[in-house]
This record gives sequence, C-alpha cells and structure tokens, in this order.
Amino acid sequence: FSRTRADRPFESLSLAELLDDAVEITRSRWKNEAERRNVHVDVVKELDTVPSILGSAAELREVFTNLILNAVDALPQGGTVTLRCYSRDDDVIAEVEDNGVGMTEEIRRHLFDPFFTTKGTSGTGLGMSVAYGIVNRHDGSIQVDTALGRGTRFRLRFNATEVDDNLPTVVADAPRPEKAARVLVIDDEQSIAQLIEDALSIEGHSIDVASSGTEGLSMADVSDYDLVLTDLGMPDMSGWEVAAKLLERDPELPVVLVTGWGTTIDPEEVERAGVAEVVHKPFDIRELVDMVHRQLARRRGVLVG
Repeated sequence: FSRTRADRPFESLSLAELLDDAVEITRSRWKNEAERRNVHVDVVKELDTVPSILGSAAELREVFTNLILNAVDALPQGGTVTLRCYSRDDDVIAEVEDNGVGMTEEIRRHLFDPFFTTKGTSGTGLGMSVAYGIVNRHDGSIQVDTALGRGTRFRLRFNATEVDDNLPTVVADAPRPEKAARVLVIDDEQSIAQLIEDALSIEGHSIDVASSGTEGLSMADVSDYDLVLTDLGMPDMSGWEVAAKLLERDPELPVVLVTGWGTTIDPEEVERAGVAEVVHKPFDIRELVDMVHRQLARRRGVLVG
C-alpha cells in the first residue's frame, strides 16, 4: 500500500481511455510473447461511453495493467481477455475477465494479502495488494468472481463525477524526436522494466534492458546510449552509484532515476549528482514518454518551449 501516491492531485479521467492504454502497454505480453509460444490470446473491448471519475491516471493504469497481465498468465493455452466499461446508477464500472484456469476459493480469499503469490519466485505478492490499496484510495471497490477451470472476473466500481473546469488539464505532449533513440533501462523489477520498454518501443525507440546496476554498466561499456533510466533501489548498487559511474564516462548523458521514493529525494542532491530528472513510481505513461522526448531534445540541442 505504501506505493500509492498521496502527493499527486486527482484529475478527471475516462476509465475507457485508461483501459485502452493498458491494452497497448501490455500488447507485447498478450500478443507478441504469446505468439512466440504458439499461443493465441484475444483481447476483446466492450467499452461504453461513461461519465468521468476522479483519480490518478498513473495509479489506475497500473491497476488495469496488472489485471491484464494476471489474466494473460491465467491463459497458458490461450483464450480471451474481455475488458468492459459501463455505468450503473451513479457508478462507473470496469471489468477485466478471462476464461482461463480460474482460482480456488482459498486463493481468492488471500488474493489481496500483501506478499501472497501463486507465481513462486517470479512474483513479489505485492501487485494485487497495491491494486487493492489504489482502488480504496479512489473510494472504489474491487470484487472478484472466479472458479477453478471457469475463469476470473475482476469488477472495479468507482463514483461518477461531473467534469469540473478547475481540475488539472493534460499538458501538451513534448514533440517526438525526429530520430529514434537508444535507451538503456536498468531495473530489477521485471514488470517495471517491461512497462517502460513497451511504452518507449511504441514511440519507435530502441530499448535495452538490464536487471541490475552491474549489468547496466557492462552494457554501457559496449554500447552508446542517448538516455539511461535507472531504478534507485537495487540489490547490487543504488541508482546514485550507477548515475555517478555513467556520468563519469559521459557527463552529457541524461540519466533519469526511477523510484517509488521520489517525493523524499532532495532536489539539491539530484542537482549535485548530475541526474537529469526523477520519475516517481507509479508513473504516468504519457508523462514518462514526454520526459524522455524532452531529455532527448535537450541532449540534441533542441529547445523545447
């Protein structure tokens, strides 16, 4: 629960658009990776036009991304993931349903417990508990209907809201660079690294991923990168150490810290370290892409208004 952000103001959001975003973010898993395993996964969208809700786009996008990835994991032989969005009375409802392996009642009862996982060492057991915390912070509810061998449906319910002109508005996207960039992503959380890789690959950039600071530095030894995004807290070395070693080699290289503790970092420490920017987890995909484009433009000497 500690990963939910209390410092970012809520804005008026479309659940249908967030579901669309989550589908694109996870496309490499439910389409490309599945097809490499000779498995076919259909993603069906049944998205009605619904009232807006108040919330954090980054947090809710993380919830839906997590639910879609879990649904794909529940389809080892292929199948269908159905996304729905509709309104009932004063509520807006989103559903993520799969026709996969389903869960036992015992697993369903412990699904939202912190550190509970059915994925062995490949899972942290925090994904669903974080999702539960995010939904609760949005004054929403999450319900699970499942049965072994009969699939699973997650139903998320939120309060509808009238659009308020005083709510934050989305800023214009930073211009996409004319030339694709080579970007190194260093993160020991595979899901985060995959998310960043997918988001930037869609923009046409070439992405390399390292699972540790040591591996990332080794890759930077043999390849030239236009930008590096590194996690702050990693087992072998911190993001500060990674940034210091990278900037020692190339002082002009934009190095961005990606961290769940961003609000506690002293801006003066960031400046002293030569770090270009700090990205907070959970991050907004559009904001992340805009930041990358902004940093690439600066590196290439282009002024961004």
